Parts: sequence; structure tokens; C-alpha cells
Amino acid sequence: AVVSTQSTGEISKILLGNSQDILNSDEVRTLVKDIWDIRAAKLRKSVNKMVTHDDGGGQLLAHVEISNITSLEINAIRTFFTASLDHLHNLRNHAEICLQNLNRQT
Repeated sequence: AVVSTQSTGEISKILLGNSQDILNSDEVRTLVKDIWDIRAAKLRKSVNKMVTHDDGGGQLLAHVEISNITSLEINAIRTFFTASLDHLHNLRNHAEICLQNLNRQT
């Protein structure tokens, strides 16, 4: 049976919260962690693509598409991600100003 990604977090919480009632609970815990690690890697890869790549014309990507992401995953990265994008934006603006100043001097 296919389980929606939205339900995965809820199922994991139920399973891990009742681990004393589950046979091989350590194995289940490890599998759930492995699934989370794989999904987190997918998020990192998508964010890295957005931050480091351009559209081929020198313009930075404004967005990337991440399919099948859950609200749990979005909430896990939201604060760090938005703060990081703010810092990145400030750095790029500062770099652009520095380049303009260098071009004026030459």
C-alpha cells in the first residue's frame, strides 16, 4: 500500500511514541531515521541548486521545484532557510556594490 508523504510524519510519531509495544522497535526507529535522512538530503540538494546555480544566462534561479514535500519537512527548514536566503541576498548586494565601485575606479 502507498502511504502519502503527509502521513509519514504522523505514522513515525505514533510508532516511535509507542516503541515498547512494537517488535524490533530499534529497527523501525532506524528505518524511520533513514527515510528522514533521505528526504532531508533531497531538500538540501534542491536548496543548493537554487542557491548556487543560475539559469544559464547569468541570472540566479528564483525558485526550484521540490515535489512531494510535507509540511513537517518545510517547517524543519523554514527558519534556517529564510535567514540563510536573507544573508545570501545581503552578500550578493554587497558584492555587486563592491564591483560597481571597482568599475568606477578603473
